[in-house]
Amino acid sequence: MRLMFPGGAIPYTLIITAPTAITYSIITDSWRPIVNPALWGVYLGIVTTVIPYRLFAMGVSRVRASTASVIATVEPVLAALWGFLLFGQVPTALTLIAYALIIAASIIVSFEGGLNGVL
Repeated sequence: MRLMFPGGAIPYTLIITAPTAITYSIITDSWRPIVNPALWGVYLGIVTTVIPYRLFAMGVSRVRASTASVIATVEPVLAALWGFLLFGQVPTALTLIAYALIIAASIIVSFEGGLNGVL
């Protein structure tokens, strides 16, 4: 018999590990040094993981799958662009070539026929 968890095992893992870790840190009086990093972890978990993926899932339900896949494909290029604009991270020449290939492939695929009409 195979045991199935709705939503996967991660929610159940968190339900067990979070209270256990909190209890352990209180018992051993080791909770003070981890409060600030734990708050940052919660912030990063919610702001950079939960919210973006939830918004993407909501967006996918409103557009065609092909449009959503093109947008998801261009995401690394946009992340690199933000890294350059906000943090001054300069990509190498090879990385720029890779980004150009990603953008070219996204443009080709975004047309209704893809490469069928070209080849």
